[in-house]
Amino acid sequence: MSFDLSAVENVLAAGLAPEFAPEFAQLRARIERRVQAGTDLTVVGLLGATGSGKSTLFNALVGRQVAATSLRRPTTARPLAAIPVGHTRHLQWLDECDFVEDDALENLILVDLPDIDSIRATHQQIVRKFLQKVDVLVWVLDPQKYNDRLLHEDFLRHFSGHSAVTFVVMTHLDTLTEDEANQLLAAAQKSLTSDGIDTPIWETPGQVAQLKTALFALADQKEAAIARLQADYKHLRQRIKDHLGATVPAVVTAAQMRICEDAVVAASGVKKVALARQKSYYQKARLWTGWPVLSWLQKLRPDPLVRLRLDAGSEVVGKSSLPPLSEVQKAQLQRALRRLVVPQETTGLWQLDLRTFASKLGQNLPDLLDRALAKVDLEARHVPWWWRVFFTLQTILLLCGLCALGWFALAWIGASYGFVVSFPLWHKIPVPVWLGLSGFLGGWGVAVVGVLVANIGKKRAYKKSLRKLRQAVRQSLTENLIAPLDRRMRLYKRLSENL
Repeated sequence: MSFDLSAVENVLAAGLAPEFAPEFAQLRARIERRVQAGTDLTVVGLLGATGSGKSTLFNALVGRQVAATSLRRPTTARPLAAIPVGHTRHLQWLDECDFVEDDALENLILVDLPDIDSIRATHQQIVRKFLQKVDVLVWVLDPQKYNDRLLHEDFLRHFSGHSAVTFVVMTHLDTLTEDEANQLLAAAQKSLTSDGIDTPIWETPGQVAQLKTALFALADQKEAAIARLQADYKHLRQRIKDHLGATVPAVVTAAQMRICEDAVVAASGVKKVALARQKSYYQKARLWTGWPVLSWLQKLRPDPLVRLRLDAGSEVVGKSSLPPLSEVQKAQLQRALRRLVVPQETTGLWQLDLRTFASKLGQNLPDLLDRALAKVDLEARHVPWWWRVFFTLQTILLLCGLCALGWFALAWIGASYGFVVSFPLWHKIPVPVWLGLSGFLGGWGVAVVGVLVANIGKKRAYKKSLRKLRQAVRQSLTENLIAPLDRRMRLYKRLSENL
């Protein structure tokens, strides 16, 4: 006989409800020992308070005087088992009990247990120990103690899912009138229902024969032992489910993802990187399109992206030089994670475990985001075509200016040695003058136009960089946060459904 214990095993393997692990281990061991002892015999335990008539009922079920009886003090000090002849091997499973053999019992073992309200601690220890060993529970109530708080809170309510292997017997009804007995039975039945026990109440002494027949019929089916163990496992599963919480979180929604992404973008320095790209773009544009006589000075200014180690795209595998998150930014990031992973409808231990799981993921998130941002290709080494056009034009104009200066220098040197260098005219103005004006004034004009175009280009570079950086943040969040959380939430759902 095998039991499928995977539902609880998976919950414990996931690190949830670890406080139930010892109890589950005990249940597993008890299942193994009970199955090894053999399920061909059904063990029936009689439980009740002092003077409830357990021993009297025990003798009636056995059919002869076996157990001593008393109304005033605990009479049963040790469990007394009545077993079929030749089946003493089951005593290894029961342990610590006296026994008598009886041919009439066949497939049934009856155990008379000490009183559940005994003032002796050893008696209560024995009762609780045998509660884990008997297959069928026969609760013996009496008119005086049927509603006793100890009986209901410490015993009956813990077996609310065991109705299939539970019998309830009301004794001493012959001491009451018919109306009193009916009112008593109705009140007792109501108390049992509130405890979660859905089973009729047997009346004694009037229904002892019928009760005996029902117990023997249950024993003949040879399924009570398995039914009891299954009820114990089901009860444990329900307690774990209640402990974890009724509501299981769903997967992360697109709206939650967007909120988290915006918070991470605000806290991780994405805009600072985009601004650095904007400044780098403008600086390089001035270098390529500015007047060559002065534009080289741009090389003396450090590139903002180089300072942040963000100028090599996917070649960068280390950390960037972005400043670490401040305490305020870390708080903003943690708040975004809580909003992402702990929706309002999530309750119980699911919420606590999910928050802890997300917090562990969030500890590594800043470094992972930093690496992701460092590997974004911001096209820092890309040279737009219009830069080359302006650079070529500026080069030609500079050559014109230098040519004019050379021409004037040659004319001055020639004049020093008595040579006259004539200048061709164009529109009555010497050509070197035209060359000088175009070379220097034209270069300034092209540089001014380059500044205007660069201002437009840097805005586009900022937007493009911001879009790429957000995409990198989204991908990093998906891989390092959303995907693990989604797997965790799906695991919750599967575990909850199995429970």
